[in-house]
Amino acid sequence: MIHATEKHKEIIMEYLYKQPEMNTILIGYVLKFGFDKPFQDVWIDNETKVNACFVRYFKILFMSSYDHIVVHDFVEEIINKFNIECYAGETSYLQLYDFKDLPKKTNMTLAHLTKKLNEPNLPLVKKLGAEHAEMMVDLMHRAFESNIDLDEVRNDLQSNSARAYGIFDGDKLISMAKSQAESEKLAMVVYVCSDKNYRGKGYASMCSDKISYELQSEGKTPCLYYVDPLAAKIYLKLGYENIGHYTTVRRQSRPN
Repeated sequence: MIHATEKHKEIIMEYLYKQPEMNTILIGYVLKFGFDKPFQDVWIDNETKVNACFVRYFKILFMSSYDHIVVHDFVEEIINKFNIECYAGETSYLQLYDFKDLPKKTNMTLAHLTKKLNEPNLPLVKKLGAEHAEMMVDLMHRAFESNIDLDEVRNDLQSNSARAYGIFDGDKLISMAKSQAESEKLAMVVYVCSDKNYRGKGYASMCSDKISYELQSEGKTPCLYYVDPLAAKIYLKLGYENIGHYTTVRRQSRPN
């Protein structure tokens, strides 16, 4: 694999836009942060015709190869060098990799918004900023039982590559939805969740409604992943349509 630079940007974008929704996160981060940030690296397999593209963003490795090119030793080297907490990509490709230090696999359905949304009236839903990053990470950690990088979340919000909305009970954040890797035409909706003591009240649905509408109103196509049937009902009712399968593989959550 070749460590990509600015001169490779055009061929990388040509490759990634062959499956834009599947590659939403890679597209967003390459366009936003490029090739010379300490928290991001981009690799490709070929300097003239890309068949595989990997993006490291903090401690997450996003992987794409339509031809299922396997570079197991290279990925293992990256995992060890950067202490990767999670690697992610299209399900059939991720199934070709297996690392004992990252045993927690989650298979998800990928969907994108196809229905034109009306502006929702949701006074409970508030805009979140970088100053809320710690409470967001705390809620995400409890909801998903995964190690979430605070620096990653804070950088997302400070750099305007993401936005977030949430609902509070007093000073406590009890529900949220966040975008990720926003670009001119695409955005991923992630970490839609509620505190376990506040579930079943429709709060997470409100947050996802708000952020989906706002992204769409700016000309972006919102995409998201989901696992459980209840989430499927919420998103399909809102106007999302299933288009593929996506997998994340993580380390076991560390005790607090």
